[in-house]
Amino acid sequence: MIEGIFNSIEREYQSAIDGFSRDVMITQIELLLRYGSRFYARQFTTRKVANDELLIRM
Repeated sequence: MIEGIFNSIEREYQSAIDGFSRDVMITQIELLLRYGSRFYARQFTTRKVANDELLIRM
């Protein structure tokens, strides 16, 4: 999926520039950043649940 986003940005960058090129590339970069945010948010949610039992015992 991430490779697809990079490929899409690359194709847009290499193609003829028009009035939408910049917006399309920015949107693809925003999508990439949202996937990164989602990944890190899940990491903290998972760790919180995993550590709850340890905190209760303490």
